Amino acid sequence: MNAFTFIRRGIWHYKMSYLGVGAGTVLGATVLLGALIAGSSVKETLRQVASQRVGQVEEIFVAGEGFFRDALATEVAEGSLRAAPVLFLRGQLSSQVSERGLGSVQILGVDDRFWAFAPGDGAVVALEPRQVAVNEYLAEALDLQDEDSVVLRLQSPGMLSRDAPLSGEAEDIISFRAKVRKVVGNEQFGRFNLQATQLPVPTVFVPLSRLQQVVDQPARANMILLGGDAGAAFDGDLNEHIRSRMVLEDYGLSLVEVPLAGATEVRSARIFFEAPIVEAVRGRFPTTIPVTSYLVNTYAANGKETPYSMVASVRPEAAPFLPETFAGEDIVINDWLAEDLGLEVGQPISLAFFKLVRGNQLEEDTAAFRVHSIVPREGLAADQLWMPDFPGVAEAEDAQDWAPGLPLDLERIRQKDEDYWDEHRGTPKAFIPEERGRELFGNRWGEFTSLRIPSSGTPAPELEKELLPLLKPEMAGLLLRSLRAEAEEASESPVPIAMLFLSMSFFLIVASVALAAMLFRFNIEQRNRESGLLAALGVPAAKVLRWRLLEGLVIV
Repeated sequence: MNAFTFIRRGIWHYKMSYLGVGAGTVLGATVLLGALIAGSSVKETLRQVASQRVGQVEEIFVAGEGFFRDALATEVAEGSLRAAPVLFLRGQLSSQVSERGLGSVQILGVDDRFWAFAPGDGAVVALEPRQVAVNEYLAEALDLQDEDSVVLRLQSPGMLSRDAPLSGEAEDIISFRAKVRKVVGNEQFGRFNLQATQLPVPTVFVPLSRLQQVVDQPARANMILLGGDAGAAFDGDLNEHIRSRMVLEDYGLSLVEVPLAGATEVRSARIFFEAPIVEAVRGRFPTTIPVTSYLVNTYAANGKETPYSMVASVRPEAAPFLPETFAGEDIVINDWLAEDLGLEVGQPISLAFFKLVRGNQLEEDTAAFRVHSIVPREGLAADQLWMPDFPGVAEAEDAQDWAPGLPLDLERIRQKDEDYWDEHRGTPKAFIPEERGRELFGNRWGEFTSLRIPSSGTPAPELEKELLPLLKPEMAGLLLRSLRAEAEEASESPVPIAMLFLSMSFFLIVASVALAAMLFRFNIEQRNRESGLLAALGVPAAKVLRWRLLEGLVIV
């Protein structure tokens, strides 16, 4: 008998025992493969969810708390680079049929260009002005069907955080009705989300023009979706390409002529100027005069009080009526305030005002000054342009209609204060040094409310051309984000999922291996008598061992 015959006959004779060994082995392999497949399945699911979340979007250009022209998306799109404007807000949606509602809903103002970025075929979801589309998650949560009536509620957005001083009061909740046109699936961009999460987010899609009208932001957006081959569309980086298409309005800036000062004033829709913008403008125009206008709760002197008036902090060269040495505790007041408080030159006066402290808390603070001089209400001292367009203040017909976002007691306003507002609007009643104003009124949003550039006869369009090269999107909180890269990074778990499932199944794998080994050993023990018979017939023990090992190798 040779080795081949021994192995062949041994396997056939003990086939039932070897089938048991095979079954144990299959069990162990199944446990091992199951652990590996489960890990791969989870990783692939995360990648699919990330792909559905961003669709064909590569980058997004987003505004922090402001808006830019929706036409910027059209101007940026070039060659193979595609762009779509989006007005991204949050609010609440309630169903008129099921009478249920859901908060923290994404409200997306979109047009036809948005659907081209869907992960599927990019079929356009045509929406009439009073129609909306909802994603599957929102439809299931509220049991929404096509043609159901819904009500959307949201707070009117502003250019500045409501925590900022003089940002205006929070607007009343805006509500508008619409009908569900379609329930959008994941492949139609129903899972669109900027957050790195694998959980679906309730989303409603509103026609862009309709949402702009509702929130009173005509032709505005706060996000641009970008996709396609940007490198083939233009030379240079994408951020520079967008910057080259931006105008002052996109930065939230505007120019206002101040004839009495012989200057052009740069104003920000965010009220306060970000420090980088101030540095850039002053670097190009060294003669720029920064101005800070602020609302004073109370001017107090001689036991009398003047409520709710404007003060301007400026440097001496801002106006001819200011003294050359204007610093420290000096204050220049107009004749109306001097008469109201019975003030004379050299007398003390105190200012009470709200100041932002400890994050978002407003506390009333006071500051003491001494009257340096009293100026008449004429010329530049009576110019209403000292005050920028404070939300809730500039548009008010009466002083008692002010809504600056500060806790004011408007009952304090007297008839003479109303008369001053009717005649002089926001003309400051006092002027203090620039450094003192920065110390008192500066906050995390900025220190100045306007920048006055001596015009020297330069028309505003020419001045805008000079300003634009100085500005960068990030200066105004406008950021370019690589949404796809963020999504792909988020889909890669910091923990190796395959190894995690493998380690979780470790005891099962060990048990199945032990089972296979036990069955194999049981088979060997069954053949002890056979080994003794072969030894008795004169077959060397080494040969028997070798045959047994070869047979085991075949089985393995």
